[in-house]
Amino acid sequence: RSHAPVALLVVAHPDDETMFFGPTVAGLRLAGYAVHVLSLTIGDADGQGHLRARELAVAAQALGATEAVALNHSAFGDGLASWDIDLAAAAIVTYASRTRRRLAKVVTFDAHGVSRHQDHGRTHRAVVRASDALRHMGSASAPRHAQVEILELRTWPRPLSFSASLSVALRR
Repeated sequence: RSHAPVALLVVAHPDDETMFFGPTVAGLRLAGYAVHVLSLTIGDADGQGHLRARELAVAAQALGATEAVALNHSAFGDGLASWDIDLAAAAIVTYASRTRRRLAKVVTFDAHGVSRHQDHGRTHRAVVRASDALRHMGSASAPRHAQVEILELRTWPRPLSFSASLSVALRR
């Protein structure tokens, strides 16, 4: 898989990759992408960050991701009152540059963060801030005009967010 195009999944915490993006990772793998997972925090709001970072590695491997990294930066940590979005964006660009021009897609939360968690929205803002640099890291094998595609997981209105089984039952 060393020559496969890379899809970079950028999340806020270890467990987001599974809870919100598991099917997306599976689909990207089936489509031939090497999936890299970048968690901007170790999820340390509860003091279990190092355990959660190890769990990220195990979960990402089970999902078929090529690599998973959890950052532990004081300027954009789990549950902080505010994040330095510029530093978070720079960290994303730095990580993405390691893909050696194979980056094809970046996947993250939309502005509402799916569950409306403040760190998910901040992750979205960091990816948006980094988007110009990310878009021009495209695959060396792609046409010159091709840019990295940035995709967002859509947030549904709250009544619909956790009611999939109810929705199916009502359609019958």
